[in-house]
Amino acid sequence: MKIDIFGLEKKVIYIAILLSVVHLSLIAFAVFRLGITVPGCVLNPKPFEKAEIIKHGDKRYELRMIAKMWAFEPKIVRLPVGSTLEIFMTSKDVNHGFQIVGTNINVMAVPGVMTQAEITFNNPGAYRIVCNEFCGIGHQEMNGVIEIDPNIEEPQISNGYQQVAAAGFNLDEHPGKKAMDKFGCVACHSLDGSVVVGPSFKGLFGKREEMASGEKVLVDETYLRASISDPQKQVVKGFSIQMPVTPMTPEELNHIVELIKAIK
Repeated sequence: MKIDIFGLEKKVIYIAILLSVVHLSLIAFAVFRLGITVPGCVLNPKPFEKAEIIKHGDKRYELRMIAKMWAFEPKIVRLPVGSTLEIFMTSKDVNHGFQIVGTNINVMAVPGVMTQAEITFNNPGAYRIVCNEFCGIGHQEMNGVIEIDPNIEEPQISNGYQQVAAAGFNLDEHPGKKAMDKFGCVACHSLDGSVVVGPSFKGLFGKREEMASGEKVLVDETYLRASISDPQKQVVKGFSIQMPVTPMTPEELNHIVELIKAIK
């Protein structure tokens, strides 16, 4: 039986060309019709320590976002409808995932590196942000939201906890908050009343808390100082995670205690 080798080679070449055209068409459709792009990585970036949003033009913004155990800063981003958001993402500690649910944004937050992605929000609504890379014991609590609001003209960001205006200061600028960030306190203790790994600091001062031993203790300044210095001495009932001993200066301890006292 005689086999037409040349004819078979031609068929293989035609099939390869057809598959290449199909693949290129699918890529073009994803890019131009669905708006799917590949996230970029910014090499040798200038480090930024502060989460912020910067306006570059009409409804065009740059968001500098920080991931850390176990929170995104900012936690809440509000934008006008039709906004284009260029996201620069980095991490303060370990690798985290950053996914905007319902969109094509799914990137990594890596220490010492800035990941870049861009998205346009044409429809109002709330777009959840989640960490989809296991990053430790508080991973499941690491989330945020981008709210596209037709009723606002300028962007707004928030870390999701109350600004203590009545006490005469901004929470983000308080030295106690800076100390908490330094030692990772807010990774396990929220400032807005939500329960994470440990009890929330909001409204804690002055309460009577039941300990794991069954004893009820007044949360006063003495208790706070003792609990921060020796976390396992009196553990609040229902919270079995062992908090590590955190070495800090007396000044830093004072700042943290004063902040806890002020958050009502």
